[in-house]
Amino acid sequence: MSKLTESPILFLGYSLTDNNVKALLKDLSDNMPFSVSEAAERIGVVEYKEGRKDIVETTMETDGVHYTNISTDNYSEIYKRIAKIDQGVPPIDISKYQDMIKQIIVTRGKNGDLKRVLTSVGDLNNLPDKLKKQDIVVALGDSKYIYKIPDYVDYIKDYYLHPDNMPEEIALPFILKSQPHSTLPISKYIHTNMKLTSKAEKKINDRLKKFGSLKDLQKGIKISKTDNAKFSEEFNSEIKLKDFLREKNSEKDKKIAFLTKKIDQINKDELKELVMSLLKTEDNSFLTKTNTRKFLMAYSLLTEKIYHQLP
Repeated sequence: MSKLTESPILFLGYSLTDNNVKALLKDLSDNMPFSVSEAAERIGVVEYKEGRKDIVETTMETDGVHYTNISTDNYSEIYKRIAKIDQGVPPIDISKYQDMIKQIIVTRGKNGDLKRVLTSVGDLNNLPDKLKKQDIVVALGDSKYIYKIPDYVDYIKDYYLHPDNMPEEIALPFILKSQPHSTLPISKYIHTNMKLTSKAEKKINDRLKKFGSLKDLQKGIKISKTDNAKFSEEFNSEIKLKDFLREKNSEKDKKIAFLTKKIDQINKDELKELVMSLLKTEDNSFLTKTNTRKFLMAYSLLTEKIYHQLP
């Protein structure tokens, strides 16, 4: 869904009578931070019209979804126009050589990690012999920094394990691209000098309202009476938190939900030790589970300042 909000999408061979397309576009429209006219420019549906050689574009709306209806029988002209778009390096070319390309984050918090950054590919022809034998980085483009857009695991590990590692120039775009209802701690990036557009400010305020208290988050966690009784017995036996999760690994997902319900009753130092251990040792599949994300969000609501709106 986040990828679709970054680039326009053109449907060929489908129509809005297709329930799958309707559902996709409805989700896209509900979460797309654009005006009606902007949304219509980013969603195109090609409608086959027998005998029509010209291309007629009309802004239309169906079930709250605004889009551009492209009516024609001249598909070759559509392909020609698409072929003129300069999309940069195609993703398929990047994936083809991905194993040979080192993914790099150059941030103010990681000074000194790189031997050299070349500002132009042309500089490759003027390298001293000594540098030709070293690992170097070629920077394409004219940006001041080279950024790798994080995923959730990158973000959450930096948030807790390396709190000064990720600059706002990386963190805020990631926050704004995430769904407002997704469990994502952001308190440490909230401050009075934030420079945001009105749309970005509204999106962050919507997120802050959604996660206004720890109790509200805990109310949405469901645990069966049987599991609650069983886990309560283990929890009250003075077992260490790491051991509590380690035992019966198949129940780890349920146990992390149980701990979220009990998080305000846990010793803060032991809780911090558990959070750091999870982030360092668990694989990405566990860290991205809904219950784990809620647990890490609950930890933020318990230990950080809770904002109900931007200051």
